[in-house]
Amino acid sequence: MVTPKKRLFLTLIKERRVTDLVIVLVVSVIFWIVLAEFEAFEWFFEYSRSHEDWDLDELILFVVAIPLPMLWYTIRRSMDVADQSKKRLEIERELSHMRKVESLGTMAGGMAHELNNQLQPVIALAEMTVSSMDDDDANKRRFELILAGALRARGTVNQILQFSRRNQEATETQGGPASVKGLIEFLSITCPSSIHLDVDIKDDFEKIAMPWEDVETVVVNLFSNAIAAMEGHQGTIYVSAAKTNDGNGSGGDSVTIIVEDQGMGIAEKDKNRIFEPFFTTKEVGKGTGLGMWQVQTLVQDAGGEIGFDSTVNVGTRFQVRLPTADQAND
Repeated sequence: MVTPKKRLFLTLIKERRVTDLVIVLVVSVIFWIVLAEFEAFEWFFEYSRSHEDWDLDELILFVVAIPLPMLWYTIRRSMDVADQSKKRLEIERELSHMRKVESLGTMAGGMAHELNNQLQPVIALAEMTVSSMDDDDANKRRFELILAGALRARGTVNQILQFSRRNQEATETQGGPASVKGLIEFLSITCPSSIHLDVDIKDDFEKIAMPWEDVETVVVNLFSNAIAAMEGHQGTIYVSAAKTNDGNGSGGDSVTIIVEDQGMGIAEKDKNRIFEPFFTTKEVGKGTGLGMWQVQTLVQDAGGEIGFDSTVNVGTRFQVRLPTADQAND
């Protein structure tokens, strides 16, 4: 299905191609008319015939042949640019889908948690009632069915919780500097050409004591928000990761991840609300308001910290501190 945005994009491309073709044809016609008016063809013919010992025919063929490899190079470059644009669109679509799935998972997890709490008194009272009733009581079977139904409902809720939380019992995969570099390299493909990406990932920290998919969620959300904050304008996004000494005398180290943009910044009235669930300054349909809340929840669950500094029309700097695997084992 062709969306209106895609249809507009294709229309602009077609119009641009037609415009370029018309310009080339007009310039070619004008060029040939000028040459004909000044009798350049006759002059060149007479000149070449009077200097046949110069092998001008071979020279002319050589000059005429020069544009051919240039034409092939131009076509190849155009094909490469088209392939890169296609890959970039696919990656952006995948990232958008991933963020939507994660947002839905977070919402489902919150709802499942509330349902689980509401089921607890039903299950507890049903168990107490069944255990206090005699076997020959006609109502005991009814309460057993109520208890069985409530337990099945709790089982379904727990499955949703396990899917949405993706806690450390579900996965123990951890990432180090190489993983962070690979993730940033992957995200750089989605970075618009108007934005310069400045990356500084050190090799001095250990593996992060956090499931790798959660690290990806944190970095992807911060990176996506940084791009959105630029609002299509030129600027730089700075991403870094390096070891940080906690300085608490325990000798433990952590890793600090920084994502800084030169975007529109965060208004003073919104600074206390950016980590609230469902709070967003984006237009309806362009943001769920769950991204930053999810980032803060994942960071805090891992024993880390997140902070930010922001100035309107200057930029925003997010700083995330996460414990390393060695620190977590101390």
